Amino acid sequence: MSNQNEQQWERVQEQVFRNWVNSLVSQKGIGVVNNIKTGLTPTCFKEFAEILVGKSIGKKLNNGNGRIYDINNYSEILGFLKENNIDVAGCSAENMADSESGYKFILGMMFSLYRKYCICRSVSDESNNFKTGNKVDSMIWDWVNEKVQGYGLHVDNPSTSFGDGRIILALVDSFMGNQIYQSYQNCTNEERVKKAIEMAHENMGIEELFSVDEIVRCQTDERAMMLYISLFSQVFKTKEMMDKQNMSYVSRERETEEVMKRQQQEIEEKEKLLKQQEQAFEEEKRAMNCNLQEQMEQQKIEHQRELERMKQEQENMRLEQEQLRQAQLKELEEQKQQMMKE
Repeated sequence: MSNQNEQQWERVQEQVFRNWVNSLVSQKGIGVVNNIKTGLTPTCFKEFAEILVGKSIGKKLNNGNGRIYDINNYSEILGFLKENNIDVAGCSAENMADSESGYKFILGMMFSLYRKYCICRSVSDESNNFKTGNKVDSMIWDWVNEKVQGYGLHVDNPSTSFGDGRIILALVDSFMGNQIYQSYQNCTNEERVKKAIEMAHENMGIEELFSVDEIVRCQTDERAMMLYISLFSQVFKTKEMMDKQNMSYVSRERETEEVMKRQQQEIEEKEKLLKQQEQAFEEEKRAMNCNLQEQMEQQKIEHQRELERMKQEQENMRLEQEQLRQAQLKELEEQKQQMMKE
């Protein structure tokens, strides 16, 4: 393998792993890691390891300065990873403390971690069962072929298949929803590659790890290209997860709307029933009022009749008394006249 390929492989690893570390440790307020070789300090590496494992190491690092302290701290962190069944690819605490001479070991460990937590999880749903001996590059190329088969494309040789830019453009087009691929079929390879990597950066946030010339001339290291394409798989995976979350949200929103609709219908039905009950009550009330009014009128008439009857009886009694008095007066007058005759 040429020295140029090795340098490119090292450069691409540095860029990818540095961005990955920064994307995680920035959540903890750790400063930006400028490079993996010297920036992966014990403090930064501890935070990074805890995020990967999902729990705390449970002890503080030694605050002393110097190589011995660094080796002890790195040893604690590497031991923590191993205890949680995470392969560190033979990287030792001494390699990390002597980062200049141990740089390749550090990159090897970072590739192992990146492979487990990023690549495998983006192209397989069974990343936890993925063994170290499996070919991660085969998984990546299988994933690419699945994505671009609808465009009539295929990765035959990772070293040469990307030279015309069509596969990268197809990945971007697939992500964007089939908007751009056909527009760049009649341009030169240089123009197509340039547009593809630019749009991947603008629309997918994928860093331009190669120059246009490196891709067109097929001067890309196969491992480096695999890392570059793995960034696409991660973006697609993130989009799929977000789409699922959105679908779940939409589904929950629809369910909520249905529940609210049913509740509104129940409220309307209850309001309708209540209104009917109120109307029935009013009608009953009016009927009762009518009956009561009729009863009162009838009672009034009966009372009036009773009063007239009583008045008539009183008048009759008065007449009878008057007649009796007249009869008595007449009788007295007759008696008086009789007595005068005698």
